[in-house]
Amino acid sequence: MHGMLLKLATWLLQKLLVAAVIVLLALAAYGGWLYLQEEGVVEAERISRLERALDARDRLLAAQAAVNQRIVSVRSDMATQQDRVKRAADIVAALRKLESWWDQWFGNPAQQAANAEQIQRMDTLKSTAAARFAELQYAAADILREKDDVDASLRRAHAEIALLEQSQSRPRQYVLRAWDKTKGWVALALGSYFFGPTLWALTMYYGFGSLLAWGRPIRLASNPAALPVVSASRVSVEATLEPGELLRVKESFLQASDEGIERQTRF
Repeated sequence: MHGMLLKLATWLLQKLLVAAVIVLLALAAYGGWLYLQEEGVVEAERISRLERALDARDRLLAAQAAVNQRIVSVRSDMATQQDRVKRAADIVAALRKLESWWDQWFGNPAQQAANAEQIQRMDTLKSTAAARFAELQYAAADILREKDDVDASLRRAHAEIALLEQSQSRPRQYVLRAWDKTKGWVALALGSYFFGPTLWALTMYYGFGSLLAWGRPIRLASNPAALPVVSASRVSVEATLEPGELLRVKESFLQASDEGIERQTRF
């Protein structure tokens, strides 16, 4: 009676332990699934922000290139205007040297009039070029301020992109990498678990069994020590063991046994 109660208690304890393990595994699996789902939402938001940041960076790079091109153009125009001012001043200075009292009294009046007209044109050109140079200086200052703003925005965009790239979910990344590396082996293991026994049985029956069928039949010795006994089919069979005797039986087929019998399993 005590043995039966002990067996019952052991059986109940095993069932409870298995049930607890199943519940814990289910909770862990569901918790992991929820965590990955939340991480997926966070990762999707991160990717969306990263795409927006990359788009903003591309626009800022285009604006920076345009600003640099404008700076080059303005500086080139300023150099041109400076060159015009210098050339006009050089021409005016050269023409001024030709103005002497001798030329005024005895020189060619037509040439003197042409020189005076040329001096007037050069003065006008110099004034226009100087005014244009001053305008370009103000424009260059505005463009440089705009360039500073674009450069500052671009630095912030680079910093945001670097932060978003570094804030990738590492647990989710590891899970995805692990799945990518092991999905083939997982599929093989699951296929072997679900279909392996059936495939093994079919292979043994139609493959190995067919090979055995081609062999010679099994024959008993001419004088066997004991002949096999075949009886009618029953739900259970009672077996009596004498001291020193051994009975091999499949564990799931054993319904009950006496307490004095030593039992052990073999692989």
